[in-house]
Amino acid sequence: MDTIGEAQVTQFFSNALQDEIQKKWGHNAIFLFGNFAGKQDKKFADFFAGTRSKNILIEFKESKRNLKDELRKPLRESLCFTLNDEIATLSRKCHFAAWREREKDVKGDVNISINIIPYIDEVCKQFGDLPRVVKNLLMKHYPTFHERFIEKFLLDEVGVSYTEFKDYINHLSEIANCKDRDNFKAVLYSRDNNTQKLRGTQFSNLNQALELINLNPPI
Repeated sequence: MDTIGEAQVTQFFSNALQDEIQKKWGHNAIFLFGNFAGKQDKKFADFFAGTRSKNILIEFKESKRNLKDELRKPLRESLCFTLNDEIATLSRKCHFAAWREREKDVKGDVNISINIIPYIDEVCKQFGDLPRVVKNLLMKHYPTFHERFIEKFLLDEVGVSYTEFKDYINHLSEIANCKDRDNFKAVLYSRDNNTQKLRGTQFSNLNQALELINLNPPI
C-alpha cells in the first residue's frame, strides 16, 4: 500500500469530523481539538476532540501493522501492564487506535477510509507477557468505520464526560510521572460574535476548557 504519512491520516479524520460537526450544529459550532506532538503525543495520543458533552483521544497509524510501534513506548507499556477494571472501562470509552485502509471507488480512484477500535483492546493484547489479570480485562472488538464512529460521537454514544475524561488524563499523567497532572493543551474553536471569523482559543487544562465552552452560547 502506498504510504501518505500518519499526519495525513490524522488530518483527514480531523477534517471529516469538523465537516460533520458543522453539518450537525451549523457554521457557529463550538468544539475542542488538539493535534498533539512531542510530550503531549507521548503522554496522551495523536489527536483529541471534544464537544460540550463528550471527549475522545485517538492514536493514528498509517496501517494496522504500524500499531506494533506502540509496543516500543514505555508509557503505553505502563498503561497496559497496570490496567484495572475501572481504568479499562474508562479507556475503552474514550481512547482509540485508528489506521488507514485503501478503498477504490467505481472510477478506480483510491480513497481514504479509517478503522477505529478501543486502544487497550487492540494494543495491549500484543504484549506477550501481560499478567493474567490484565488479559482477562481485555475484550474482542471489531473496528468501526470512521464515518460511523463520527456519527456515534456526535450522538454522544462515543466518548466520556469532562469529569471522566479528566480522571483518565490524570491517570495517563500519573503514569508519565507528571507533577502537573491536568496539563492538557489544546484549542477551542468558535466564531467571533462580531466578525464571524473562526477563532481559536488556547487552553492548558481541562478546567479551562470547560470554562471556555460554557462561556459560549449553546451549539
